[in-house]
Amino acid sequence: SAPEASPQGPTHPTLRANPFPEVTDLFCRLPLSTLFYQLEAVHLGDLLRL
Repeated sequence: SAPEASPQGPTHPTLRANPFPEVTDLFCRLPLSTLFYQLEAVHLGDLLRL
């Protein structure tokens, strides 16, 4: 028989119905901003070394 379908729907119900959208938005933005910050810091370090 087919695999059981849960009443919640998709495998990631948090993406469908999220009680804390601001927190998820923050967590989605944080890694990107820190990554860009680190890249910028490395780039500035290279500029200062020249």
